[in-house]
Amino acid sequence: MGKGSLLHQFGSKDALIIGLLNQLMGMLGDELNVLAEGFETSPAAFALSYLDYVREPSKTAIGTAASILAAAVDSDLLDSTRATFEC
Repeated sequence: MGKGSLLHQFGSKDALIIGLLNQLMGMLGDELNVLAEGFETSPAAFALSYLDYVREPSKTAIGTAASILAAAVDSDLLDSTRATFEC
């Protein structure tokens, strides 16, 4: 897929990066929800699920990709991503 095709679909580089971040956050959210089912009686279910998630070495690549994408965009564009982790 060429650059022109990507820009046609997303409109800008920032929109592409935000789209990728949103996809990664959706995948993370789904996995955390599955993990949280094992801790549903605990008030700290989200925190425990997140800790289980980051301890898996295979998850490191997704976290690294998300970090690189987040660093590539203007911080104002990350409001929706920040909202995911705010209580």
